Amino acid sequence: AIDSQKAVEIAANGLTTELRKTAFKLAAEVALPDMVLTDKKKLVLDSLETKLSISSDYAKKTIERFIA
Repeated sequence: AIDSQKAVEIAANGLTTELRKTAFKLAAEVALPDMVLTDKKKLVLDSLETKLSISSDYAKKTIERFIA
């Protein structure tokens, strides 16, 4: 069986830079409907940032849009 972390890595390898950004934005939107960034949500989004090779600046700005 494949774990979710490995599945994300496999999927990320097939995405263009723009699609990686879109995937991160969608993940942030799904994780933050209540506009609250908990420690657990931050860990998940930080992990996605790394696995999707998203710049920390883009990740920070994207997250801020959903918690403003």
